[in-house]
Amino acid sequence: ITHLVLETWGNDTSARHLTDPTKLTSYLTSTLDQIILEAFGKTPPLPIRIQISSIHQRLTWFAFEQATIRANGWEIIEIEKKITIPSFGFTLSGKIDRIDRHRTTGQLRVIDYKTGKTEPIETAHRTKITSSTTIPAHFTPDSPPFQSLTDPKGKPSKTFWKNLQLPLYAFSEPSDPSAPPTIPAFIHLGKTAADVKLSPWDSFSSDDLTSAIACAHWITTSIAEKKFHPPSEKVPNDDYAILSQGRHLSTAFAPIA
Repeated sequence: ITHLVLETWGNDTSARHLTDPTKLTSYLTSTLDQIILEAFGKTPPLPIRIQISSIHQRLTWFAFEQATIRANGWEIIEIEKKITIPSFGFTLSGKIDRIDRHRTTGQLRVIDYKTGKTEPIETAHRTKITSSTTIPAHFTPDSPPFQSLTDPKGKPSKTFWKNLQLPLYAFSEPSDPSAPPTIPAFIHLGKTAADVKLSPWDSFSSDDLTSAIACAHWITTSIAEKKFHPPSEKVPNDDYAILSQGRHLSTAFAPIA
């Protein structure tokens, strides 16, 4: 519902340019109230009313953050934009929550709204390799997911990609050649005022983009060539984990002797 409120606001070409946080709060909360009325009627159940109160608060905090974003020169140009990226016989498709453009530099930001708890944008997309890092079993030493970097202190480091969402968004929406490169960003809509904020990946570079796209092409090529082994011992998002009640599937469903 929070996403729907922000989509409705973003598609209103007048309202999305509001710079007064009080007026923006009023617009957002009235939009929320209308959506709730249509979905649940005049007397929503208590659990829904509790969630409505939380969303109201988050939208109020967001209004002040958005006013700052707008004052810094960023303007919304697209909402819920569908994208497609050809990749070795496959088509990668998605939908970008929001695209902003800076009115002076022409630089673009591709933005994903996050209402739940999430990692900082860079660590949400790639893992820094340390002595305790577990490397996925299907990675070979020269696999495209790996990327060599230099950390802020000038020391070399190595990472691997674990999520390509925002880099793919950036690839699909390149800035004008005369403008700085497209920047991926989160807008967090968390439980506290401090958790409602813009988080741009300002250090994202053309090298990062090249590496991420190479990783995407490696994945689609592997699928086309039916390379599915070895399987992962553990995956970060497993809709079927509950079936095994904490055990490995091969153990949970082994034949009874």
